[in-house]
Amino acid sequence: MLRIRIDLLPFGLTSVPKDTWIMEIANDGTSTDKSIGNYIFKIFIKNSNDRLLKGGEIKNFQRKRWSVWYLLYLCLHKVYGENK
Repeated sequence: MLRIRIDLLPFGLTSVPKDTWIMEIANDGTSTDKSIGNYIFKIFIKNSNDRLLKGGEIKNFQRKRWSVWYLLYLCLHKVYGENK
């Protein structure tokens, strides 16, 4: 599983993040080909109530050919697209 975390640090104060956005990307285990991965992802804000914002799936990701950064891009693009 991958976890990407973004903290909002008001005035650059690292000791007390105001909000934290998290994306978790996990292999769903459905691919029979080890070079291909199928992934599910969730984007949520972690504060007092841990609210799920968005989610989705990426199918047929060529993990030996493409980087983890491309997987992150695909997840974000699937949810937010070009102009959403």
